[in-house]
Amino acid sequence: MKRRAFLPLTAALAVAPRLARAQPAMPVIGILDPADPTEFVTEFRKALAELGHVEGRTIRLEIRSGESNPEIVARRAAELVQLKVAIIVTRLTTALRAAMRATTDIPIVMSGVGNPVELRLVVSLARPGGNVTGMSLGGLQLSAKRVQIIREVLPAARRMAFIGNAGDPTSRLLLSSLEDPGRGVGLQFLPLIGTAEGLEALLGALARDRPDAVFTMTNLPEGPIAAFALKERLPLFATRRSAVEAGALLSYGGRLDDQYRGAAVYVDKILKGAKPASLPVEEPSRFELFINMKTVKALGLTLPRTLVAQAADLIE
Repeated sequence: MKRRAFLPLTAALAVAPRLARAQPAMPVIGILDPADPTEFVTEFRKALAELGHVEGRTIRLEIRSGESNPEIVARRAAELVQLKVAIIVTRLTTALRAAMRATTDIPIVMSGVGNPVELRLVVSLARPGGNVTGMSLGGLQLSAKRVQIIREVLPAARRMAFIGNAGDPTSRLLLSSLEDPGRGVGLQFLPLIGTAEGLEALLGALARDRPDAVFTMTNLPEGPIAAFALKERLPLFATRRSAVEAGALLSYGGRLDDQYRGAAVYVDKILKGAKPASLPVEEPSRFELFINMKTVKALGLTLPRTLVAQAADLIE
């Protein structure tokens, strides 16, 4: 009797490994961020959960930071490819380009990337082609609005420094797109293009040039730039809220939470069988203006009431 009870148990134990092997592997999603991924990952995780993906049970995340160093970003991209992740999700152009150099086979979902068609990252918005799709922060049409805001805040400004990242082609493209509307209102943009490692030299050049104001992108350390601009009493305009929280005067751009949550929607579609080549790239439909009121007071500025009324948030 004991032998009869033992035989089914033995059979069950023999079948168990085969059943375990038959279970589908948990999809691994690689996240590649050129700097601090915290903000992105927070929104991305929330959206994944809302779509029914339970981290650790139905999906696993492998998160990599490039630590604001292009060489490290490239190494982290290669690591994700070696892990054979199902999808690579990137934030900003530097991470996207690193992922594109690392693989042409693994689907890549981008977020926080401006001008993807002009930069030849995708063939078109409607049919991106290749293995890349996702969220775009918008094209060059944003530049005219940003120049308009600058002129509303500083009607007498004539010379404006542009701080960009030499390792990101978006910098020169954005500079070029600002120059034309700038000329239309008598505003000249002075390029200061460098790297995170050479930031001290960039800020030194900024101090010597003494422009009326500064425009900076998100692909260089925002904190030191904002602190320096405030110390030198230079109004600093940016493209995202985090720079304003660091002390910049104001920012205008597409909603980043939409970008990060939208990336999760693309991941969900690809996991269900969609191909990146045929998933249209989504452009922002909502834009946000953020103003640091403490900086406004420190610089002794008076902003138009109509502009203040447009702000999504007034940061104190």
